[in-house]
Amino acid sequence: MYNPQETEKEILNFWQKKKIYEKSKKKNSKGKKFYFMDGPPYATGHIHMGTALNKILKDIAMRSRRLQGMDVFDRAGYDTHGVPIEFQIEKEIGSKSKKDIEKFGVEKFVERCKEYATRFIGVMNSEFKNLGVWMDFKNPYLTLSPEYIEAIWDTFKIADEKGLLYLDKYSVHVCPRCETAVAYNEIEYAEQEDVSVFVKFPLKNKKSTLLIIWTTTPWTLPGNTGVMVHPDFVYQEIELKNGERWIMAKELVPKIMSMLELGYIVTTEYKGKEMEGWKYENPLAKNLKLNLKSSYRIVLSGRYVNLEEGTGLVHTAPGHGKEDYEVGKETGLDIVSPVSTNGLLTEEAGKYAGKKARVVDDEIIKDLEKDGYLVYKMKYKHDYPLCWRCKTPLLMIAQPQWFLKISEIHKKLLENNEKVNWIPSWMKLRMRAWLEGISDWPVSRKRYWGTPLPIWICEKCNKKIVVGSIKELEKLSGRKIKEVHKPKIDEVYIKCKCSGKMKRVEDVLDVWFDSGVSSWAALDYLRKQDKFKKFWPADLNLEGRDQIRGWWNSQLILSIIRFNKKPFDNISVHGLVLDIGKKKMSKSLGNIFSPKEIIEKYGRDYLRYYFARISRGEDFAFDEEEFLEIQKVFRILININNYVNQIEKKSSNLEIEDKWILSRFNSMIKETVNNYNSYKFYEVVQILENFLVSDLSRTYIQLTRERADETFEILNKILLEILKLFAPIIPLVTEKIWQELRDKKIMKEESVHLTNWMKVDE
Repeated sequence: MYNPQETEKEILNFWQKKKIYEKSKKKNSKGKKFYFMDGPPYATGHIHMGTALNKILKDIAMRSRRLQGMDVFDRAGYDTHGVPIEFQIEKEIGSKSKKDIEKFGVEKFVERCKEYATRFIGVMNSEFKNLGVWMDFKNPYLTLSPEYIEAIWDTFKIADEKGLLYLDKYSVHVCPRCETAVAYNEIEYAEQEDVSVFVKFPLKNKKSTLLIIWTTTPWTLPGNTGVMVHPDFVYQEIELKNGERWIMAKELVPKIMSMLELGYIVTTEYKGKEMEGWKYENPLAKNLKLNLKSSYRIVLSGRYVNLEEGTGLVHTAPGHGKEDYEVGKETGLDIVSPVSTNGLLTEEAGKYAGKKARVVDDEIIKDLEKDGYLVYKMKYKHDYPLCWRCKTPLLMIAQPQWFLKISEIHKKLLENNEKVNWIPSWMKLRMRAWLEGISDWPVSRKRYWGTPLPIWICEKCNKKIVVGSIKELEKLSGRKIKEVHKPKIDEVYIKCKCSGKMKRVEDVLDVWFDSGVSSWAALDYLRKQDKFKKFWPADLNLEGRDQIRGWWNSQLILSIIRFNKKPFDNISVHGLVLDIGKKKMSKSLGNIFSPKEIIEKYGRDYLRYYFARISRGEDFAFDEEEFLEIQKVFRILININNYVNQIEKKSSNLEIEDKWILSRFNSMIKETVNNYNSYKFYEVVQILENFLVSDLSRTYIQLTRERADETFEILNKILLEILKLFAPIIPLVTEKIWQELRDKKIMKEESVHLTNWMKVDE
């Protein structure tokens, strides 16, 4: 029986010594192109089951194309920028804020980030190769390299030339721990409990009459500048026993007053549109230091006011919400945001200055209660946005941001998604749903370790230049550029035509912009146009389902901007590897199986076969019992090989059973190749297993045992082709059997991976 540990190491050494991978590349160099685009993982440690699954499925896809004689572009790549890297270094240096980083020194911090980002590349390369993966690991693309950054700058400049780049003070999600904006695809939601409040807003010029609003975020009340009502809803003015008159949506009055257990009488009704422009007072105004010009009035919104919860009057803080911002812009409300990116309230917040958003809720509620403006407070469970890197609750804050105008290309994004072949097919609908909901992309980040925004602005006349390459920057600045990262790049100035000095915008780019240009940056398209013309766009992307909002989203956006077409033809999606209880594997839960453990116990090919057999695009539980079934298949393959090698060669006329197995054999080849080419590897496994176990072993061989010497030619032909068809999935055991056959001079080719699959019509 084949010994996985010894045999697989022997084969890995054979491949390396004989340069089999390199020979296969050379052999197919004039073949039809197949561009496999490797989505860049972070090189932050040893590989886990998820990364093993990913690279194994990729390897199967590429090996299947090489065995069809195709010239496969297979350059590996790594993400090296962004907050995840910064987060690791902050832990190493004990930093808790951006002030700590500044104190440590930006240059030292960036150097530490660069070292950490590349620290594990060699380790991960070796571990991927140890799985039997063939890729160009000697020359991986790195998003921190100058050539890669130039591809980013080039795309960014095209966006500007097409009028898609703009600067605006816009309400965006901000992570107070990372102290920077996060994009829509960097947000995850989790249920949490907050205190929600019903608050009285006194109407001006109407004594004892109060608008009743409801909010789950009391910390945004200092930023209130308006109240939304629905133009078509009916609002009631009701009188309480204490003489106060409250205004709420008619349909919600009974529900709210029943909850408060208060008696009332209805005095007046209004249509929402009659209330437009009514003035009110912010009950916190005396505590604030805001410079307001157009605030504290009722505005209309038929879109953002509903009767499902609240009072039908919506507290509007344009500096703290996307919908609020849109309505504030349309109606001319002041847009104030008295909160910094670190989550602390600013001087504009008056007595609340220096307090932390969300924490300050308690103080605000106490002040409202003391001054008689608090109606009711209650605990409220809701889904709240979190930073998907550090899990910190996010804040909505209006601040100057550089945006890409996705609204201008939205239709093209949807049209091009329809042209992509998604495997499984229902993932196309999921991508469409994601694309339908996206808004303009805030691409700037107020961080340190990342691709610098290539924007220079004159300090004198405010003119803007977007630079598209290092060469262009050298020409404009008149100096040699040796380092493109912060802080060195911030020392590069451009002389403006007005005689002023142009200084770079200090922000870095969203890391998803980095990975979004990968399919042309990996081809080094600015320098190697021939390669780009041959291979681009990518034939296949293969990643986990979470990349819909991540890599596939950013790739599609930037490809439409740069080339006006999609960057990929096929996308194969796999799920997450869960434990047997269908929980996500994590160190904290102690439910992790490492690839190393499985390899030591069963071997690399067992793991590869298992992933090919079970991965169907959805999450799956890792079940070690499946390996017993896999062992049976391996045993049958090896036993058939031993059987064929024992029988004598003797010519004979074809009997009915011979014609049947050859017919099944040809059908099996066609079905197998079609499923490889459709990236349905689980179907490949099922087809091969059925043929090997049922048709060949249990039926044909049993039927022909008495005339075994007459079946050598048929069985040998079938065996050689089965080895080739299995080779993408279990390359090591098939290589071992092939070598044994080669030693017996049954064939000349030194490796099963240097052959091509048989054509069915042969």
